[in-house]
Amino acid sequence: MNCSTALSTAAGGFYTAASKGGTIIGATTTGYGNCTSATTRQRLTGLTDMDTQTRTEATLYLSLTTAQGAAATGDVYLIGTPLN
Repeated sequence: MNCSTALSTAAGGFYTAASKGGTIIGATTTGYGNCTSATTRQRLTGLTDMDTQTRTEATLYLSLTTAQGAAATGDVYLIGTPLN
């Protein structure tokens, strides 16, 4: 992710359907505090089953459980490599 400002309070996870529907892919408490500007990146942690499951969804949805508290933007990139 890269972000427009430090994401010091934003937290949330990824879902397979909109409005926190479907299967949760990441912990709802995943924080984004390491993303401090447009030139920094953060590797997400707390992803469930990342070592044992292959995901095939064409679309995943990021939904925040805790808001940032001020306007902020960020780009999210999900990259996966099958290790078969």
